[in-house]
Amino acid sequence: MKPVWILGALVASGSAAASNLPLPISQAGRGELQCFSPNFPHRTCKSLAAYALNADGTIAKTATVIMASNPLILMETVAPVEVKNDQICSRLRPEEINAAQFTVAGRPVSDAKTAKFRAVVGQSMRGTFGREICSRYSKSGAGLRVNVMVDRIEHPEMAQSVAWVLAKRGYSVAP
Repeated sequence: MKPVWILGALVASGSAAASNLPLPISQAGRGELQCFSPNFPHRTCKSLAAYALNADGTIAKTATVIMASNPLILMETVAPVEVKNDQICSRLRPEEINAAQFTVAGRPVSDAKTAKFRAVVGQSMRGTFGREICSRYSKSGAGLRVNVMVDRIEHPEMAQSVAWVLAKRGYSVAP
């Protein structure tokens, strides 16, 4: 199963409480996904994010991102996020990487390969564990732009376009 379909299933199965998600992610409660660096004609994104309201009131973000382009390797993670001053903030933890799922060319990988991928990603992201990463959204022409701050320092090199897309429209993660 491709992670993007898991995202779609997550959004489609959302409870009424999901419609109570706060700004700037309230659209997620209406069955929409965040599509980063969208290619509208091809219905592709460099990454996709879904948000769900947990029973305890916390918010979980499910993200599918490209790890490699050829062959296409995708990683899916689930992490807690919170809304602070109209920004989405989180702190990446090793446990999110240790629970990550991977696909290669659209197929799930073996447990052994998953363990290797997790080890490589964990090692490469070690410096970001525990740091607060916040995304702030702003209007950009007809769309939106996401600006990223790490420990309250803005990183313009990480800014990118983002759009809300309906899960049922079949958007996928691709280079």
